[in-house]
Amino acid sequence: MADVLEIELPLPPREASPNNHASRLARMRALGGYRVLVGLIARQAAARAGWRGDRPVRMSLTFRLRGGNDGHYRPGDPDNALAACKPLLDGLVDAQVIVDDSWRWLEIGSIRCDRDAGPGVLVQLEVIE
Repeated sequence: MADVLEIELPLPPREASPNNHASRLARMRALGGYRVLVGLIARQAAARAGWRGDRPVRMSLTFRLRGGNDGHYRPGDPDNALAACKPLLDGLVDAQVIVDDSWRWLEIGSIRCDRDAGPGVLVQLEVIE
């Protein structure tokens, strides 16, 4: 049983930005699709690692921002990066990789930017029992 799980995900869609002014329908479609994609990738990563999703975790994020303008969100600061990750968190819950995103089960760790790798988001979940 693993105590650390790393998941490589695509960057969130541009519509995930808290500063995005897309229509409500466009946001719902983009964020819903990203949530489902995160769930599929996370479920596979958890199964390969023998991860149990029934424990409190600390989640750290590394935004890997190398690459061109491909329709994905490249946050300029940590608070916007975290805000754009709501569908990511929901996807992890849907996949039962984490119990839920409440204070009891989730602690936010570091939020970093790596401009030399990517594009994508590296999610690291560490058990904090």
